[in-house]
Amino acid sequence: MSFNLAIAYEKKATYVYEERTVTYAQHYFADVVLPTGEIIACDPLGMFHEGAFVQRLESGKYPVFLSVCDIGGRSVAYALLQIQAGTPVRWQIAQRLNEPRISPHEYLVDSGVGCFMDKAALTILQQRLTDDISYHVKIVNELYFDDRPATLIPDLYHYGLANHILQAASGLNCVMFNTGLGDGGYASYWGYDADGKILSLVTDFQVLDPFKLQFLGI
Repeated sequence: MSFNLAIAYEKKATYVYEERTVTYAQHYFADVVLPTGEIIACDPLGMFHEGAFVQRLESGKYPVFLSVCDIGGRSVAYALLQIQAGTPVRWQIAQRLNEPRISPHEYLVDSGVGCFMDKAALTILQQRLTDDISYHVKIVNELYFDDRPATLIPDLYHYGLANHILQAASGLNCVMFNTGLGDGGYASYWGYDADGKILSLVTDFQVLDPFKLQFLGI
């Protein structure tokens, strides 16, 4: 898959892709709260919870945008965490502090769900999943079955989305979303501007190959 992830910044478009017409739109979903700045992308319900990325961000809240692609069914093609305004001119694969032996640079998905969250959030989430066997069911219901607020992305209603709050007072959360076409291994990339500043972190769910897209219009 290409390292040119500029398509993750497209707001809305229609393409021809492998002889099919594909609609594409980017939606704001939620802010992820990062008290430590140690950000994790992983399958929050899966067997493997990878470590934080080497690059540490300033603590704060960062908006998460989801690129929804209709390619025989709606799915998330890219998940973008925006750090600063601007469009990247260079992309670099995001490495973790402890790269796994299996599928290095990617996180493994076996629940069809990915996420962005802080290292502090992962600690709490892991403990709750260990202590309470019903907590997994609670999250699944939140992802697929619970009533959704009016602000939910309409294109993905009941397709696996949750802004899962772990601490009400601080807003510490895990922003969860479906992973493209399902299970697999997915890499994330830092987007840099011309001055070397990090503008974003994008996870590519390998739904689209940008080199095969033919733009039709908005």
